[in-house]
Amino acid sequence: MSTSTSIPASTSTARRQIPYQPRSSPSTTPFPYNAKDLEPMDDSPDEIFYSEPRFVTHIDDGAITALRSYFAEVLPTTEGSRILDMCTSWISHYPPQVEKAVEDGCIEVVGVGMNNEEMKYNKVLKENT
Repeated sequence: MSTSTSIPASTSTARRQIPYQPRSSPSTTPFPYNAKDLEPMDDSPDEIFYSEPRFVTHIDDGAITALRSYFAEVLPTTEGSRILDMCTSWISHYPPQVEKAVEDGCIEVVGVGMNNEEMKYNKVLKENT
């Protein structure tokens, strides 16, 4: 028996479905790490590590491509939209249409990160913390 569910008209424009289906999930893919793998290599406080700016790319090119593709599907570019960029740095991996919407003043991006010096160089951030 097949049933279909529809979103009531009054809420269909208020909430947007994220068109993302993960290739794997915890129910289909075993967790590949053990407790030892998750132990910090350096047990000093994070504040020490992040006190100096590190202008490096923290993910590889494949991850950047996948992230930009995903962001192109789900992030808004319509007038008045706002994005909260969590764990940001000197660069955000947004697709060109999001960067253009920021440049044109259509959307705002606010960033939260660990190093203010790095975030000052992030061209899409309106403000940062």
